[in-house]
Amino acid sequence: MDFQRLIVFAALSFTILMIWEAWQNDYVRPKQSTEVVVTAGGTARADLPGLPKGDVPEMAADAPTAVVKKVKTGNRIGVTTDSYQIEIDTLGGDLRRVDLLNYPVAKDQPDTPFRLMDDEAEAFFAQSGLLTVDGESKDSPTHHDLYSAAATSYSLKDGEDRLDVELKWQGESGLEVSKIYRFHRGSYLIDVDYVIRNGGDKAWQGHLYHQLQRQKSEDNNMFMYTYTGGVLYT
Repeated sequence: MDFQRLIVFAALSFTILMIWEAWQNDYVRPKQSTEVVVTAGGTARADLPGLPKGDVPEMAADAPTAVVKKVKTGNRIGVTTDSYQIEIDTLGGDLRRVDLLNYPVAKDQPDTPFRLMDDEAEAFFAQSGLLTVDGESKDSPTHHDLYSAAATSYSLKDGEDRLDVELKWQGESGLEVSKIYRFHRGSYLIDVDYVIRNGGDKAWQGHLYHQLQRQKSEDNNMFMYTYTGGVLYT
């Protein structure tokens, strides 16, 4: 019993000593002062003790700002459904601008729809295309190629449950491709179909790709960055 009491007493003494040491550091011992030197030009310099030189990054006087590159465009095709206000570009048949008509940007702006995709400023839009097995893009339409359309605007009319927007491309080898966007009433699902007609004398082999294109906007936030979402590609 005496041995156990001795152990408890030693542990209690050590705990009291640690508490006393912490109290001394916080309330009794003086803080280490930082020397501030003012130069002739009026600029204050603080010599921080124990801080290695070069640990704090310095901002250059004329630091360059990020330049936003303008996204290439063709002609625009407007699409309106009960859920979307959309712009499709004939360059690549990209889905360039998407407004959600049933979701306002703010409660006090009920008539301004939330913009989900755009190719301005903070560019974020959807691209897709076809690539041949041998990588010869001239034999298949990528997001760099121009499509054509029968109209410049399409809308989902009353009584219709589906709206198809067809874009066409034709290659030098006789390959014809139709890229069809299909919209559904009461749904945010957008189908993208490809119809390929090979009018040439050679067999064609290729594959489809999809990607979300994002462009970095101008940075005015020093070292603070915000998360803008992930990007998937296939």
